[in-house]
Amino acid sequence: MIKRVLLALLVVASPAAAERVIVVSPIASGEGMVALGAELALALDRALPRSPYTRVGEQAATASELATALGCLEPDSRCMQQAARAAGASLALVARLTRAGAVIGATLERVPASPRRPAFVVRRRIDLGQARLDDQLLGKLARILTADLLADAPTRPAAIVAAGAGDVQIDGQRHVVDDPLELAPGRYTVRLAGGDPFEVDLLPGELAVLKPTTAPETPTRGRRIAAWMAAGVSGASLLGAGIMGARLAGTQSDYERAGSGSALREFAARGEGEALSANIFLGVGLAAAITSVVLFWE
Repeated sequence: MIKRVLLALLVVASPAAAERVIVVSPIASGEGMVALGAELALALDRALPRSPYTRVGEQAATASELATALGCLEPDSRCMQQAARAAGASLALVARLTRAGAVIGATLERVPASPRRPAFVVRRRIDLGQARLDDQLLGKLARILTADLLADAPTRPAAIVAAGAGDVQIDGQRHVVDDPLELAPGRYTVRLAGGDPFEVDLLPGELAVLKPTTAPETPTRGRRIAAWMAAGVSGASLLGAGIMGARLAGTQSDYERAGSGSALREFAARGEGEALSANIFLGVGLAAAITSVVLFWE
């Protein structure tokens, strides 16, 4: 007897001619994929009422629950086929998400209940590049994958997706990439606002995510004040070093003109003190100058 998870999917047949489908919670593995799967499930919930499909049941079952209920060894396509048939649906909507480094692999299937009917499979490669999977990008990718899963044809065009601001130049032409910009597979020269041009190789069906270049941060007001203070200390110290150097030159002249032993000792002691002071002033001045430059340009 099929367990409660399948009974929850059974509803009274809809009088409409739309195909009945069951929705399987996205199967996700890899960093950020559970979050992407959750966004995909929400996007699918919003899109199904406007699609040619009627959903069986109000909640998506997980693949592992279905496999356990049906006695499948693993939640593969054959198991999802059995689940659709047991729930009285003609299709099972299944999404599998994996991630390796900056590349997401998405396999989107409409698995038919009938073995005579061919399966509908879309495979997407999503290259995140340097982009971070924030809430905005998760939502954008979820909407794209939902459109892929409900599309008429399994062959999907390659496209560029902007993570954040979408002003971009592609092969010298300006585009505003609010939605995926569909392009033929190939190599493109891309330039984002404020950045240098770089090349993007688009594979068939690939989504390339572009991260906008952020302008370098300008020093904050507090850091600018500290930089000016360091510059002032540097100027005063170097001036002090110059003054002590001039006094040391005078002391050296006096030492050379002195005749008695006591005068020589006095001028020698004074010269040593002035030389030490000049070196200290010089060291402080150089250190403050370096600090000032770092604070201005860091």
